[in-house]
Amino acid sequence: MSAAARPSRLPSGAAGAVVVLLALVALGGCAQGRSTTVAALRDKAGRLPGQALLMRTAAQNRHDWRTVYALTADPAADYGASAREWIASNDQTRGLRVLETRVIGSGKGKGDALVRVIFTTWTTAPGGTRYAVSVRPPGEWMTLAKVGGLWKLVVDV
Repeated sequence: MSAAARPSRLPSGAAGAVVVLLALVALGGCAQGRSTTVAALRDKAGRLPGQALLMRTAAQNRHDWRTVYALTADPAADYGASAREWIASNDQTRGLRVLETRVIGSGKGKGDALVRVIFTTWTTAPGGTRYAVSVRPPGEWMTLAKVGGLWKLVVDV
């Protein structure tokens, strides 16, 4: 039987109107839930996790160590030691793209965000050897945590 000759399986009349109405209500709820979810993802500065990561990376590229430190969750060392390490490594990141963001945990302002990214970073190893690290699709997950209401990068030590 051809597609044109098949009988419709959709309800007609009042039953059809109810199905359409329920579908519209469900879609409206999803759209509303989605915008509420995005709003809940924003930190107190209005940034989404990926935006905070992009901001930290831009600060690192311009050697703005105070901003890098401020956007690092629980730095392992004090500001002076961290800045000396960042100066020595001289990381420069290009082509950072946020591909996806997922939030782990529940409730407004709770949990961490996983941000999947691609990028290329040039860095200097202890001893002075400079090399590049490229992360291509499907990307690498970076973790951000809300600290004091702001998204900050969690750095593995």
